[in-house]
Amino acid sequence: MLPVSVPAGAEVALYMLLAQFFEQAEVVQPEGRSPPKFACNQLLTRTVRRRLGTLSDYVLLEVKRQEGGQPTVFRRFKRIVVSGTALDLVGAVMRHGQHFMAHVQRPSVGPAELTRRDEEAMPTKEEVHLPPIAKGTGDKPSSGDKPSSRGLSKQAPGNFAFRGPRRPFSVDMADFAARAAAGASDVVLRLQGMDDNKHIRAVPARNKASRVGGIQETRQLMIPNPGPSEELPGSDGYAPQTESAEPADVRRADRNVPNAQSEALSLARARFMREISPASVLSTESSHFHLDPELLRGIPLKAALYGLGKIWRRSPMDLPDDAAKASLWSRSTVTDELDIFLSHTWHTPGWKKVLALLVQSGSHCFLCGWFLGATLVYLLELAGVFPPWWSFPRGLSIRLGGFLGSFVGLLSSPYMPWCCGGREMCFLDVVSINQADCELMQQILWSLPYLTRLWCVFELAAFRKANPTGRILLKPLFLEIGLLSVILAVYFFVVVEDIKVRFLGNRSYDISLIPLALTCCSLLPFLVLLHGLRRMCYEKRQMISALRTFDLAKVDCKVPRDKDFIYEGIRMWYRSPEGFEEYVRGPLADELTEPFFFLTLPLVYWAMAMTPVVAAEMDVWLPALQQGMSTDKAVAAFLVLVLTAPLFCMNIMQLILFLCEHLSSKPAGFLEYCKTMLVWLIMVLVVFFFVLLAGPYIQQARIPGGIIAATTNLIIFYVSFRCKKGYAN
Repeated sequence: MLPVSVPAGAEVALYMLLAQFFEQAEVVQPEGRSPPKFACNQLLTRTVRRRLGTLSDYVLLEVKRQEGGQPTVFRRFKRIVVSGTALDLVGAVMRHGQHFMAHVQRPSVGPAELTRRDEEAMPTKEEVHLPPIAKGTGDKPSSGDKPSSRGLSKQAPGNFAFRGPRRPFSVDMADFAARAAAGASDVVLRLQGMDDNKHIRAVPARNKASRVGGIQETRQLMIPNPGPSEELPGSDGYAPQTESAEPADVRRADRNVPNAQSEALSLARARFMREISPASVLSTESSHFHLDPELLRGIPLKAALYGLGKIWRRSPMDLPDDAAKASLWSRSTVTDELDIFLSHTWHTPGWKKVLALLVQSGSHCFLCGWFLGATLVYLLELAGVFPPWWSFPRGLSIRLGGFLGSFVGLLSSPYMPWCCGGREMCFLDVVSINQADCELMQQILWSLPYLTRLWCVFELAAFRKANPTGRILLKPLFLEIGLLSVILAVYFFVVVEDIKVRFLGNRSYDISLIPLALTCCSLLPFLVLLHGLRRMCYEKRQMISALRTFDLAKVDCKVPRDKDFIYEGIRMWYRSPEGFEEYVRGPLADELTEPFFFLTLPLVYWAMAMTPVVAAEMDVWLPALQQGMSTDKAVAAFLVLVLTAPLFCMNIMQLILFLCEHLSSKPAGFLEYCKTMLVWLIMVLVVFFFVLLAGPYIQQARIPGGIIAATTNLIIFYVSFRCKKGYAN
């Protein structure tokens, strides 16, 4: 098997047709044949891998090639995109006999996006035949060029066809080149399918015969190749390819074409090859959607959070000069692949996004810091570093050490090698796009203005179009910010309760004015938090409503040039703005809003929220243990204080979230504050019930009672958690 090559235009067009004609395809080589080295393989590894957008019906996001019997996988997005692959291209086109042939076979089960009509129109197995490259100037086509029953009818070099059990599918490359040379504005290489005839066919820009320089132009117009002195552009550093002045299988009648016309057609072909060569754009429809390798830049996720997220604090449009914008560009590096794509709007304050990313990626550092800080300060207490009042009648070591350690661990998580994604590369517009160069400025953090920004909605739709089975995670900013606020409020509550115990002693749990007033004061921060939580739930409903009633004309975009760019992409991907609006209101809205019908927190967030409660109860249990508490009482107190109390607080939080969800309506003045007060009073009554009964019960607690209390609260939490999560799913 000798190394062979095909014209670059045929390679690109073959790739385009495969990508558009099949949802999933596999090009396999005949058994017993070693994979050759040829230009199509080079094209796949150098061009397709680096140019993600062809703006065809389906876009390649993962390409496989065969080398030495082992497939090599090239990926752009590992985490988000590769979970669903539009097309796997294994091996390449093989030279078999007188034709280049590729066996294309799609899997029996395709993605859910395939419609029933698409299924009917898609053959189960096809053969792609390319005519041989003729190297003479006057040779006649050989008998081997005659098509088989499943082959290709006689066509000129650069023409190729799919022929299957239904209808033939062919595209005349030369016809496209001649029309481009004639200056027609509507010349495109496109596929028009899924019509009433339920078959896919290639349609030239002009179906009727026309005259170009005295030559009758039809779909099978033969165009001579460029002369020997006219070199075609190479592909990504490879030597330019040259072809003979006239192929062998051109009809004799075509050899009498006047030289001027031949030269014009040769120039047209050369222009066509330049336009679709790997060094330029893959198709005329997507001339500005290709991605140069040097422009694919990323930044490690942890680096984006250095300095408390300094690069998030100001929008690039608010920077004073181009030097400041260029300094952001220098923070990113060229990369072959991206793991995370961060889509956000600069209309939301940057500090909220920094906190959200810190909590999402550094939650385990928060818990580790809490444990280490609490342990360290408690050991210092045992060593006698603190004065006697420090641990009487309650200790302060676990609360103080846990508070300091948890937030130190959270803020230092970007500098830990095992946290914040490790070496995962992410795309962040402010550093991955050169903000100072106008020519280069061409897991998603959601806030209320997000879906009102044209770029944000376009990024979501583009990702889903490119990767039909990929996963989009819409992360509301208020979740992490609310979690940190709850932690601070709980710390405030336990500190006030500690002050109450130190000053009132045994009167702390009496039903009298002073203890009740102090307890109410300790719960005042929750009044503000509950009002904010209700407003956030209302914003969540607004987001769902914005998706269901999405109107492209009402979406904002600061730069008119960007708006034209996005509208062109929408027309190519979704056929029309109306089709795009229908998609956003339907499938995209269903996918994004399903997890947000009810607020569900990950288990690690629940653990973070309960660290203040566990710390406060440990400060009660450890001093009692040091004073010689019996084993039975120590175990019973541990079950009630360290296990039951946090579980009970988690159930209170579940109740509060449920009430805020169902009382989140449009703000209506004084009535809005009355609803917040109602939720707060319910929480106060539940806390009073727990606090007033906890003291006497702890003194009389036994192990069976502690087990029953802990088990009951655990079952209640598990059932409510699973019900909400199951409903969301």
